[in-house]
Amino acid sequence: MKPSDMFCDHPDCPLRSQRGQGNIIGHGQKERRFLCTACGHAVAASKGTPFYRLRTPAERVTLVLALLGHG
Repeated sequence: MKPSDMFCDHPDCPLRSQRGQGNIIGHGQKERRFLCTACGHAVAASKGTPFYRLRTPAERVTLVLALLGHG
């Protein structure tokens, strides 16, 4: 995911929910985190998805859901 596709969802951010404003920069490689330069809060790339704060590898969860879907 590119930083230009991300947006800050912090309630006090002046650029909240606005994509492509140039306020999101890369913050970490391991967890794919981004930093909002307008308010200073970090945003995870998986925020708002079923994989947010997941401790199990995403590949395993995807495989289990696919197997459950097939019965």
